[in-house]
Amino acid sequence: MYAITTLFNKLFDIKPGEIRKAVLLQAYVFLLITTLLIVKPTINSIFLSALTSEALPTAYLLTAVVAVLFSLFYDKILWAIPLNRVITGTLVLCALVFAIFCLLLNFKPSNTGWLYAPYLFVAIFGLLTTSQFWILANLIFNVREAKRLFGFIGSGAIAGGIFGGYLTSLLSGIISSENLLLVAAALILVCIPISSYLWKRYVDQNKVQKPIKEKAEQTPFTLIRRNRLLWLITLTVGISVVVAKMVDYQYSHFAAEKITNTEELTSFFGFWFSTLSVVSLLIQLFLSKRILKYFGIGNALIFMPVGILLGSILLLLIPELWVVVAIKIVEGSLKQSLNKAASELVIIPVPIEVRKHAKPFIDIVVDSIATGLAGAILIFLINGMGVPSIYISYINIGLIAIWIFLITRIFKAYQDSFRRLLSKEHPKVKKHEKHHLEVHNESVFGTINRVLTTGKESQILYMLEEILRSPDEHYFDAVRSLLHHPSSPVRSLSVKNLYYLNSADLRTEMKELLNDPSDDVVIDVLRYLIHKDHDLHREEILDYEEHSNHGNIRALTLLAVAQEVHTDTHLKEVLQLEARVDALLEHAGQPPWDAKRKFDVIAAIEAIGHTRLESRYKIVYGFLQDSDPQVLTAAFDSIAQIGDERFIPGVAAQLHVKELRKEAIACLQGYGPSIIPVLKRMVENQDIHFDDALFVPDVFRAIGTTEAVSTLVALVDSAEYAVSVKAIQILKMMKKEAPELEIESELIAEKILQECQMYQKLLSFLHTQVSEHEKDPKTEQSTKICMAREGLITILKHRVDAHLERIFNLLGIHYFEQDVEPILELAVNGDDQQRANAIEFIDSILEARLRHVLVPIIDSLGQGVVYSEEMVAKLKLPSISEWECFKNLLTRHDAKIKHAVLYLIEQLEDHGYDPLIEPLLQSPSESVRKQAEQVLKKR
Repeated sequence: MYAITTLFNKLFDIKPGEIRKAVLLQAYVFLLITTLLIVKPTINSIFLSALTSEALPTAYLLTAVVAVLFSLFYDKILWAIPLNRVITGTLVLCALVFAIFCLLLNFKPSNTGWLYAPYLFVAIFGLLTTSQFWILANLIFNVREAKRLFGFIGSGAIAGGIFGGYLTSLLSGIISSENLLLVAAALILVCIPISSYLWKRYVDQNKVQKPIKEKAEQTPFTLIRRNRLLWLITLTVGISVVVAKMVDYQYSHFAAEKITNTEELTSFFGFWFSTLSVVSLLIQLFLSKRILKYFGIGNALIFMPVGILLGSILLLLIPELWVVVAIKIVEGSLKQSLNKAASELVIIPVPIEVRKHAKPFIDIVVDSIATGLAGAILIFLINGMGVPSIYISYINIGLIAIWIFLITRIFKAYQDSFRRLLSKEHPKVKKHEKHHLEVHNESVFGTINRVLTTGKESQILYMLEEILRSPDEHYFDAVRSLLHHPSSPVRSLSVKNLYYLNSADLRTEMKELLNDPSDDVVIDVLRYLIHKDHDLHREEILDYEEHSNHGNIRALTLLAVAQEVHTDTHLKEVLQLEARVDALLEHAGQPPWDAKRKFDVIAAIEAIGHTRLESRYKIVYGFLQDSDPQVLTAAFDSIAQIGDERFIPGVAAQLHVKELRKEAIACLQGYGPSIIPVLKRMVENQDIHFDDALFVPDVFRAIGTTEAVSTLVALVDSAEYAVSVKAIQILKMMKKEAPELEIESELIAEKILQECQMYQKLLSFLHTQVSEHEKDPKTEQSTKICMAREGLITILKHRVDAHLERIFNLLGIHYFEQDVEPILELAVNGDDQQRANAIEFIDSILEARLRHVLVPIIDSLGQGVVYSEEMVAKLKLPSISEWECFKNLLTRHDAKIKHAVLYLIEQLEDHGYDPLIEPLLQSPSESVRKQAEQVLKKR
């Protein structure tokens, strides 16, 4: 086992704790792509044999329409159903559909038009399952782990492409094409236990969250149109997709004409699909980087269109199948290797906030629209005008000419974008005079290397961060030269980059940086030394500490070790992390601490969080009681990384402390959406002190997901009154801060109706108490009753007023775009003319069911009056008995009202109310329980 672990470490840089999940993911994607390479050639051959290549244009057009519609549908599913269930459901459904298609194909229905269904399904299947796979992989690995391991995992996809195609070619000679779909269904079912195991064992549930739907101020199309580089890239992608579909049509048409036997056609497609994967892999491994380095981005982008252009010209001269195959090899192999690499590099100068909105639009929507356009062109030419497929080459030649012209413009736009980007200052650098750095017509590697050696600090930092996203050995020497740069951020980021570059072992040189004055640099250096030593021993760590004269070296070493091995159980044991944490804390001693000992304490706390050292969780929990804000902040940060529910009550108990509230909220936010139901339950069951519960809605605001919004809406009914008021206020804030955040309109409308009904009930209760107050006799005992009743009346008036504000706040959320708040203010407190106009406007925007209830309420108000007999009459409120009034008030989530009602019942000395008091003996509120017991004892 040790030999295997060592081999994986040396060959693929996979650490012992990562081997199983990496191999399982590799097997998972291998099975997916193998399945795709079975069903795709099988369905293609059956489709072409039955419908001929004349049906392909229609299929292309339908694929575009279905893909766009499906993406909208699938997005809604992801927001409604947990991802693991979506993945499992998708796999089960795909296996079932393949089995159904197999059954139908064996029955050979006379109407062949239904074959569009399997053709379209396979197109969606390939896109959907691989997309889900990479989402799962991103949940299992963090960014740094992904950079190391995704190459190894992704090789499973290429291997699956190769194996699946050749397997299809082999099996087609043994079993019929229809029955190959059963093989595909079986392979898909094998994926289910793998995905379920990976999810349960390795997915950090704190990372499983429904992300906030971020939308740019402008639409993606507007962002693209305003950015010349993005606009040119979009046009190029569109043309390249149209050309690719034209090539695919010619390839399929020539093959179907030359090979009439279905099994032989399936074998042909399977063989060449796999061959394309092999060629693509070879180009990616051995040619892409070299071409990009020596020819530059502009020339690298031209390779693919020029290759297709030459092939199209040759096809006009020699209309043979082998020529079409050659064109397909050029298009299929370069598309996913050289052309893909160059396309990703050319978009680097686009600011990230623009890139994250524009790129998905280009990759999905533009691709789908271009596919549909290609289908429409082919329908018109082939089906409509009867043009022979060979003449499609003339269209390709014309489109490729435009394609090449756009590429020449792209590189000019690339230069301009780089120039603008590099003129900006990096946020880590203090403001100073800006200057422009010329981007010459050279390879991207030359440009970046020149920035690293001659650029300003802000430009160097930007480039180092870009390289860190996609490490490349070409930058090794330039990055290495920055190890002694005057700027500590540059030194730190350089070490981070060298962590991923393997051109040379720099451990000896790195040891000299252990004396660097910057804590960040020393931590990064220690991580480098640990990472590069594949057989690390505890003695070596001690040697690193002895080699440094940095005052905080022991604490920094602990932090480096914790950050480096937080997922590696083996190294945790070798480096004796528990003992290191204990030693550091023992050395720090008891508070008060000086600066150095406090640093040691904070380092120990953070190390426990990085490593999720469960045996030391009690230590972190103990520091939640500490009075030092820095220590408490460290404890909060550690707890957020640990994500253990046992810490939640301790952190929540700090929410009422103003000085710690921001850090406590951030800590609870770090748990992610998984904490939402936990906090909701604590609030509803009153397991959290009222003073702390008031700030739980702020935690939901910080999390900011749709689930958080739904929970806030639920708390409006289920939480203690003051908390429910805060929940509405937070909902209003969230709507203003993020207008794109989905707050279910129907649900808010229902809440408005409920609040209106409760407002009317409260008015009725208030009317009952005012009426009873007038009847109270004037005796010594009645004086106590009068005082108790007046107290309840005062509270009810406050609640009536507050409910009106709640209604208005909910209306502000429901009709956010109309900004109804100023209108509502005029409707209540304006003069007669203003009130009339405001109410008319509100009446015009309200939906019917809200108008029926709300307009009478607003109309009954006058100059800020909370209650009057006239209001009760206008609203035609029913008369409620005092017993019914008490019954309703004692069931509300409002402790203050319950106390007031209980006190009034105590003064009334009426045993008829005892059945209303008895349920309160089980109240979650201790103060309510005690008062209920006291009232009953006096009977």
